[in-house]
Amino acid sequence: MEPIITIRSLSKVYGEKVALNNISLDIYPGQIIGYIGPNGAGKSTTVKIICGIIQDYDGDVTVAGINLKENVLEVKKK
Repeated sequence: MEPIITIRSLSKVYGEKVALNNISLDIYPGQIIGYIGPNGAGKSTTVKIICGIIQDYDGDVTVAGINLKENVLEVKKK
């Protein structure tokens, strides 16, 4: 079974604040995950990137086999 969401080496920096530092994750269809951490750990930033709201990041994200950087509108449709 292929992952529905694949994240590889995801990083995001706001000025001098590192919000995400080299995150990698696979999420499979039907899988329930918990993404926990303290305030400022990057949870919301990760979700905003996956949803295509934040487009300025380093790394690779695919949703349903679609590369987020190459086709953000198609990912948003999913």
